Amino acid sequence: MVFPFDFGYIPGTIGGDGDPLDVVVISELDTFTGCAMDCRVIVKASQKERDGKQMRNDRFLMVPLVSVQYAGANSLNDLPKGMLNQVESFFRKYNAQAGKTFEVLA
Repeated sequence: MVFPFDFGYIPGTIGGDGDPLDVVVISELDTFTGCAMDCRVIVKASQKERDGKQMRNDRFLMVPLVSVQYAGANSLNDLPKGMLNQVESFFRKYNAQAGKTFEVLA
């Protein structure tokens, strides 16, 4: 599987799984491994582990503050419907391969 956008983490954070908080950055910008940028949160989601236990492993959908294409995106409703379906479908399938479930929270 290929991530539909850049995937990374928020430095200096620790999520419920003990790892830094995960982010997907929606952007028209060309980035590179190790790139750091200031972003705003658009979506927060969680996943359920394969044993059915709810463990917080939040995923944040973010937009860079310098993005021109997504400058007005401050919530789910501001992003193209097809894009949201694509990202949600990716995470559902990505987690299903590991026996986990994925749920959009806010």
